[in-house]
Amino acid sequence: MGTPRPTQPVLLGREAHVGVIDTALSAAGTRGAVVIVRGEPGIGKTALLSVARRHAVSRNMRVLGCAGVPIESDLPYSGLHQLLRPILRRDPALTGVPALAPDLRDTLLNAVGLRDSTPISRYDVSRAVLALLTAEAAAAPVLVTVDDTHWLDRSTSEVLASFARGLAGHRVVLIATQRDAVPAGPLDGVPAAHELILEGLATEDATALLATHAPQLSPRWRQRLLEVARGNPLALAELPAALRHHDEPDGDLPLTDRLERAFGLRLHGLSHATRMLLLTAALHDRDDQHEITTAAGRATGRALRPEDLREAVDAGLLETGDGTLRFRHPLMRSAVRRSATTAHRIGVHAALARILAADPDRQVWHRAAAALAPDESVAAELERAGARAAQRGAPDTASVALERAARLSPDTTERVRRLVAAADIGFGAGGGPRFARLVAELDVLAIDPVDRARLAYWQEELFRRDWSGDSGIAASIALTARLHAAGHPEQAVSALASSAVRAWWASPAAPALRHLVDAVHDPALPADDVTRGALLALIAPDEYAKTFLDRYAAVRDAPRVPADDLRLSQAAGAAGDMPAVIRLLDRVTPVLRSRGQFGLLAQALSSYAWANLHIGHLDATRAAAAECRRLSDEVGQPRWAVMARLADAIVAGRRGDRQAAESAAAEAEAVLLRSRAHPLLAKVEFVRGTAALGAGDFALAHDRLWRIFDPSSPAHHRQIRAWVLPELVEAAVRSGQVPRLRPVHAELTTLADRTGSPLLRAAVVSTAPLIADDPASAFDEALTYDLAGWPWHRARLLLAHGERLRRERQAAQARGVLREAHRIFRELGAIPWAERAAAEARACGERVGARALAEPGALTPQELQIARLAAAGLTNREIGDRLLLSHRTVGTHLYRIFPKLGVTARAGLARALEAHDGKAAPPPQ
Repeated sequence: MGTPRPTQPVLLGREAHVGVIDTALSAAGTRGAVVIVRGEPGIGKTALLSVARRHAVSRNMRVLGCAGVPIESDLPYSGLHQLLRPILRRDPALTGVPALAPDLRDTLLNAVGLRDSTPISRYDVSRAVLALLTAEAAAAPVLVTVDDTHWLDRSTSEVLASFARGLAGHRVVLIATQRDAVPAGPLDGVPAAHELILEGLATEDATALLATHAPQLSPRWRQRLLEVARGNPLALAELPAALRHHDEPDGDLPLTDRLERAFGLRLHGLSHATRMLLLTAALHDRDDQHEITTAAGRATGRALRPEDLREAVDAGLLETGDGTLRFRHPLMRSAVRRSATTAHRIGVHAALARILAADPDRQVWHRAAAALAPDESVAAELERAGARAAQRGAPDTASVALERAARLSPDTTERVRRLVAAADIGFGAGGGPRFARLVAELDVLAIDPVDRARLAYWQEELFRRDWSGDSGIAASIALTARLHAAGHPEQAVSALASSAVRAWWASPAAPALRHLVDAVHDPALPADDVTRGALLALIAPDEYAKTFLDRYAAVRDAPRVPADDLRLSQAAGAAGDMPAVIRLLDRVTPVLRSRGQFGLLAQALSSYAWANLHIGHLDATRAAAAECRRLSDEVGQPRWAVMARLADAIVAGRRGDRQAAESAAAEAEAVLLRSRAHPLLAKVEFVRGTAALGAGDFALAHDRLWRIFDPSSPAHHRQIRAWVLPELVEAAVRSGQVPRLRPVHAELTTLADRTGSPLLRAAVVSTAPLIADDPASAFDEALTYDLAGWPWHRARLLLAHGERLRRERQAAQARGVLREAHRIFRELGAIPWAERAAAEARACGERVGARALAEPGALTPQELQIARLAAAGLTNREIGDRLLLSHRTVGTHLYRIFPKLGVTARAGLARALEAHDGKAAPPPQ
């Protein structure tokens, strides 16, 4: 397809940025792309999007777009409705899109408020959006522009992030803008996104731009404005207008405030009708010209005339087109709102509510904004709108609606009830600053014992600062009794489970443990035998792990609610059954993701990262850790982010990046010490010991790891000893410090027999020959143990065995052993260990590295996901549905994956993946 060059000139000083966008647009005929544009207000982000749209049109591309608006940020999928409006205008029921399955069509129409049906999930909405835009791109490549992502409603943000992750093989380009100095948004985690940072224009370009807008400025004022604007294009265009009203261009104000004031000055002299039109556009949640002008007329008291609109356009404040009214810049909208009187704002909201009678979800927010006093009818309708938002997969909007309903409740009891309901939804969504504010407000209110118990549970779960000591456990046991007595049995079990997790981490004194065990055995506790076994395995794994593993094995395929699966995964981790952890979380994470329960999802992903790390699946560890950190930052749960960071740091240490591992350990240690999370310091030492071991600094590695085994050390942790035993044994052997290790190893061997812990058994089996008095017999015994599911432990055992054979001059036998060890390490990405195995093999006369095995990182995370799903038997279309890709894109990926894994067909994938990382099951989606 021809790509005629645009006739409009590029933006002054932005030629390189426009070039990046043109490159993405030029390639849109065959592949997708994501471009994120960042910068301060007025720096030219929106202007760059305008250039992108013009250039896309010149290439005969389909252009769709939306923009974040503060007034819409609490309306679920308002941004998505804006984005899809041209398609919906053409085909309101989406019946003309054969590629959109009926269930996805219903989901999408439900999301944008055009149809009510069963509850929907954001995951399904994302699938529907991808299918719809893929169908659009079949006729012509599509450009999607998203301005001011930081103001989008969260539902749309999450959908766009999922959509963006699946664009690689589609003819869709997504370009989004975001202010700097704002918290990270969902699009920040999109892999392969190209980031453009817009900074101030160079002096020469800034001077030229200022000359075009204010050619008559004196040299003194020109220099002054250049200093104030700091190369900001919007400031250079708008601040000269302020000189007509002031002698100084507000030099004492921040730049954003200066610009808002400059826009506010444009309102001077405008007619009352035009000012009301502007205020209506600023307060409305859509840019529909008919709705805006109708409501403005009602607020003004007369129908608007064409000259009223023309006056706003001539003043450079509004743009019209295709039945819409838009502000030329978001700061103009803000300036209009800030300059309006309270009475005028209330009047406009009331007018908007009147014209939106057919759309209750939108109308009620304007009714609430226009309310002068508590109003039960508005509060009740807000509560109903919140319930509808929850059904549409927008718990954050539901919580906001309930809080606003509480503020408008005349009755104190209803007010408290709605605040508690808002906090309850916020807790399920993972907390965050607004949730913390609600909990603090409820804490000083007179609430009944039932809600007081729930409040205490929320505070304990999300705000506890210290995982050490016995007092918190005693308080949690008391809280369990209160919740049960108050009629919340499920939360009572959850509170006790929280205490059990704390016990696993903190290793409290025996009396506290006994109190917890007695609480679990209490016959009044509403828990079945498997749940009781899970709690006991967390509290005292040395005593109860085997019982739990036996109970779980008998019912492992039984259906359960997500909270139960999550609880069982925690117990399985405490019992050392990492494959069970992965299996349970594979089942629970899609549910948590679809329900928007991001706090629980972050916790689950942290566990998933660590379980994969223990087995040796480093790619899966990194992928889960990255998502965990992003979600933890979003929901305000930093501890899960720290735990994910430490898992990722151990991967860095195993792959030979000592600097990255040490840096992460130092950052995590500072956070943990500030929050008094001392039990987690064991993980910090795990990172440092691994990094030193990978770098060949064996004495330091031993010193770091030994702290986890030393009861006098702050980093001592009885349970984490099983995690690091292989590293400690290797460090001790290579640094000549085996004698004091033997009693510890013997103790842990006995413990492995008693508990049945698969992880501890793999650790003691793979390390026993290294410290045995009769290594030959010990290796013979260890090699009969099935370590196929534990590639990290198996490879280390093989390396040690090959080294012993070479030292005993059995080179022929050593070659095959070392070749296999090298293969596993190389495919796991454990570069230092792979290099040691290669060196040993070469010393035996073996040539290593010649086979075309997958290098670490040769498969991208998405390729690895596709390969695993294909190996599990899913078709290309099923894989595409799971990963938000078209089946053609999946086929293209497999075409690239086969040679990387050395296979020629799907039948060989399972075995190749076993060689790659020992696991053929897909990661959680």
